[in-house]
Amino acid sequence: MQDKFTAILIYVDDMVITGNDKQEMLKLKQQLSSQFHMKDLGELRYFLGLEIVRTAQGLFVSQKKYALDLVQEYGLVHTRPVKFWIHSLS
Repeated sequence: MQDKFTAILIYVDDMVITGNDKQEMLKLKQQLSSQFHMKDLGELRYFLGLEIVRTAQGLFVSQKKYALDLVQEYGLVHTRPVKFWIHSLS
């Protein structure tokens, strides 16, 4: 029998429940919902500024939205990228 694993990540009022047993996760959600007001937002897409994308190869985590927000905030939307190299002095 496979060992069951369930993890809860909490930051202020955001929570992620994950694990390898869907029944265990559902049971935990039901127990927490009986004690706390919760809203299930479905499959994880964003958490603490991280964008999470599920693919056949696994999970891909990026900060694309955060980076694009910074580019827009500082008025760099229409700038062009520049290549540069850093040479080591050693």
